[in-house]
Amino acid sequence: MVFRKNYMQKLDNQDEINHRNSLTELPHIKDLSAFVRRIRNELPANYLVPNFDPCDGGINAKILFLFEKPGPMTDSKNGGSGFISRDNNDRTAEATKDFLKMAGLERADTVLWNLIPMWNGIIKIKNNEIDVGIGYLKELLEILKNVKVIVLVGRKSQSAKNRIKTIAIKIDREFNLIESYHPSPKVRSTNIKLWNSIPDEWSKCKNYL
Repeated sequence: MVFRKNYMQKLDNQDEINHRNSLTELPHIKDLSAFVRRIRNELPANYLVPNFDPCDGGINAKILFLFEKPGPMTDSKNGGSGFISRDNNDRTAEATKDFLKMAGLERADTVLWNLIPMWNGIIKIKNNEIDVGIGYLKELLEILKNVKVIVLVGRKSQSAKNRIKTIAIKIDREFNLIESYHPSPKVRSTNIKLWNSIPDEWSKCKNYL
């Protein structure tokens, strides 16, 4: 199985989604795909857990971008891609892709995930969802053995900062934590200056690689 030359093609058509699905058992991503399948089996059926994007770094990634919660465009049952991806067909994903490029970060060095790994059709985040997410985050970080930097994207993700530090102690790892605003249309419309600051914050990752 090989990547297409234009491996950053937008996930706005079923052909590309099918191709991306065909890559989920490649060596760098198969453990993450198994992790996702297990979460799906453990959670109620009304929760949807998107896949990691195999065009990202997978287990070789050095930087984990921890967003808040999957959105509608990750929902494969309702027209979404089924992936946590910068290539999704929405404005947040487009901004994420642009900002990662502006920050000078190689795609192979990054992996994207959410503090709350599941989508239930509701954008609002409840505290018990964060508790569930923290449990799975510990397991994820044990899989992502090369991660040196965790970028906490958005306030909800940042609220888990101390709990992530506790995880680091439990698994005997050290992580450099960087906080940034969320690249969502809401942030852009309410404070364009803060929205524009995001690539500069993300570029700080390079100091720890």
